[in-house]
Amino acid sequence: MMRSLSESFSRSHLIRRLGGLVFLVLCLHGVMLHYLLTLPSTYTMSSTQPRPLLTVSLLPKQVTQTTPRPHRPPVLAPQKPQRLATPATPPIPPSPTVTPDILHTPTVSDTHISIHNSVANDIDTTADIASPTPIDPSHAAIFTPEPEPTFAPPPSARSTYISTVNGLRNQDGNILWTTEGLHYQLSIEIPLPFFGPFRYESTGEIDTYGLAPIRYAESRGKHAAITTQFHRDAEQTIHFSRTPTTLPLKPGTQDRFSVLWQLVALVRAMPTRYTEGVTQHFSVADTDQVEDWAIQAQAEEDVALPQGHIIARHFLRLPRRADDARKLEVWLAKDLGWIPVKIRQTEPNGNVIELIFKSSTPL
Repeated sequence: MMRSLSESFSRSHLIRRLGGLVFLVLCLHGVMLHYLLTLPSTYTMSSTQPRPLLTVSLLPKQVTQTTPRPHRPPVLAPQKPQRLATPATPPIPPSPTVTPDILHTPTVSDTHISIHNSVANDIDTTADIASPTPIDPSHAAIFTPEPEPTFAPPPSARSTYISTVNGLRNQDGNILWTTEGLHYQLSIEIPLPFFGPFRYESTGEIDTYGLAPIRYAESRGKHAAITTQFHRDAEQTIHFSRTPTTLPLKPGTQDRFSVLWQLVALVRAMPTRYTEGVTQHFSVADTDQVEDWAIQAQAEEDVALPQGHIIARHFLRLPRRADDARKLEVWLAKDLGWIPVKIRQTEPNGNVIELIFKSSTPL
């Protein structure tokens, strides 16, 4: 009985414990169910509150694309020139390296020098330098280039030359050249033993063709002078003292002496034109006729002078006709203003008369 009571008590105690356990489980389930039922409402209420961390973490790209940050403006290339163009921004001063280029621009005086060689003297060359305003085309149209100079006579001077005949030195000869721009006088005297002095003189004017002789005279020793007259008035004729023949006077006609200084003036004006092989033709009145002289430029040569050697351009008169046995040569030196530094004439009998430059005195 005791045993049965004990067993009965044990069973009843076990049942109570199992019942308490079941009750505890049911309570836990009730608590869980209550929590689950109340969780949505709590989430809903809390969802109404701002959640910056959730928004940033879930939509980082949307925030970056749709809402640019105000403190980070986009950097664009055109922004810099736009800021420079605004009136509020002061202009940027010129760089110091630009100033020397402007200062080394040709000066007004230098520009005038270059302009005067091609246009009239009253051009305002400061317009392009000091002001961007262009020159009025109607005003610029009146300017015409100046013609290239073709004749430049040497300045007045008295020159002394050593005279030789067949290599033998005689007394010095003198050449006198004077001009004031409108008239000229040219004379030479060469003392020769046994013959007396040879004198040649040419006087005349200067016109658009260069030297314009009016009278030419030559005398040898004690013989009377032989003359050639150039009538440059309405008559336009040439008269000779040796013959009654009268010939027409062509523009630019020279005499036997002036032709050399006409050549000098041409070479002085255009030295680059008279290179080796170039031939210049002249109409030359002799003592009884008018001839065509063809003077040809030869190569440059070294000429010995009393002061030393000098480079001179050699000119040779070509034969005037098939039987022409008289030869004429002249050497012009650039370093002495293209005046003759040597004159040589070879006579038909073989005699050689030379004049070699010694000195010169300006007048």
